[in-house]
Amino acid sequence: MTHKVYSATKIVYRLVKQALEIINVFADGDEPTAAQYQRGIDAFNDIVSDLENRSPIFRKEWRTRAFQPSTIVSHNGKKYKCLKSYSSQNKNTRTNLTAYTEGALVLPSTEGGYTYIALNDGTSGSQEPSFPEYQDQTVMDGTVEWKAILSDTPGLGLDWTTYWEEYSGSSPAVPYVKNAIYVHAGDFELQDDERGIDKCYIRYKDISYEPLDLLNSSDWASLSGRPTQEGVPDSLYIFYDGINTAMAHLNPAPIETGADGYVLHYLATLRSYDYDQSVNIDFPDRWNRALKWALAAELGYEFGVSETILNRIEKKANEYIGLALGKTETNFLRIKSGW
Repeated sequence: MTHKVYSATKIVYRLVKQALEIINVFADGDEPTAAQYQRGIDAFNDIVSDLENRSPIFRKEWRTRAFQPSTIVSHNGKKYKCLKSYSSQNKNTRTNLTAYTEGALVLPSTEGGYTYIALNDGTSGSQEPSFPEYQDQTVMDGTVEWKAILSDTPGLGLDWTTYWEEYSGSSPAVPYVKNAIYVHAGDFELQDDERGIDKCYIRYKDISYEPLDLLNSSDWASLSGRPTQEGVPDSLYIFYDGINTAMAHLNPAPIETGADGYVLHYLATLRSYDYDQSVNIDFPDRWNRALKWALAAELGYEFGVSETILNRIEKKANEYIGLALGKTETNFLRIKSGW
């Protein structure tokens, strides 16, 4: 498949100008104003963000990733191995007559299985309250209201086995501390420009490349022993949090890490929107015409083009998008006039 790579500034400017010419916003030879150009960028991002969910308009790129070993921590005379990459709770022991902001985390003078989160801004009282020992229960402390949430402290908090297991090996440990990033070997967060992984292989010491299975959520949930197993990775699962973050997990966790251990090679599907002057655009040639007419339809509505002309532009835009997608449907656009 032939692709053209352009600077973002060049291609978006050209497409915006062509779209504005289609809707007769200015005469031949004129140039878009700064405001028109910015509106064109916004419309371009909106259109591509929507269309890329249904088409290989986005580009792909092979990438590699080596892994750190799982973190080993010490706490209260025992050692623990990280089972899930995460940031530990940023919690301090509660003190009297102290100003707290909403969201602050505290521990009682004698730590138990819970951490307590402030539900509002306020000041603690002159003595420690009787903190509740059931999840989601609350207590007033001066003008601050605290709610009980599960603590992640190894060996003590009620949620610690989500993140840790006791460890009896010889690897050195670091002290467990609050507000720290802890790592489970084989876990990694997709980069900002990555929207998914198409295929992947595991490499070991440049000796062999083995393909990995891409698991769905049901497959992942059914794995026994996860995530405590270590060995030669044979599968990968990506968890999407419903916002923008995606966390990938190798299974089993690589038993050997670093550049000389098990290294992941993966074909990343990259996002095709949120362009700025620092990036390149890379998409198939067939999308140039489709995006030009889609932009004309979007901008035509905003610039007050008559309904008759706008319907004709939308029809042509949908036709070209259908050709680009290789589909026969004709209702791809969700332009505001018909959304």
